[in-house]
Amino acid sequence: MLVPGHPERPVQFVDVRDLAGFLLLVAERGPGGPVTTTGPVPALTMGALADACRAVTRSDATFTYVDEAFLAEHEVGEWMELPLWVAPKPGWERFLEADVSRALAAGLAFRPLAETVHDTLALAQTVEGVGLAPEREAELLRAWHGRA
Repeated sequence: MLVPGHPERPVQFVDVRDLAGFLLLVAERGPGGPVTTTGPVPALTMGALADACRAVTRSDATFTYVDEAFLAEHEVGEWMELPLWVAPKPGWERFLEADVSRALAAGLAFRPLAETVHDTLALAQTVEGVGLAPEREAELLRAWHGRA
């Protein structure tokens, strides 16, 4: 399975159900100022997320971590073709390392990672055009392993 970057690469996202709950909480309390609402907490790496996906799906998948410059060179679609991946560009180096301490102090909470993984997979199986098509993933892996 193709995975962008390296296992220690930071990853951030928020389950929309957690975000909705937080927005309702903040709406009930009144104005509170801007906060960054992403997560999860504790911080997550791409390797830990890939391991969680493998565990939730009870898969025996092996991971091939592919250099982000290679993915950009091969015009892999950011975020939709490879969720949680944005091609490296100046100013975006820490894109997935946002400080969420104000949101946590205001009541943002996260459900277990396994629950989000399970439910996201179930939803993704009902939507076309999200994620790498198996043929495209195989093509990219062949190119990655065959590079000189």
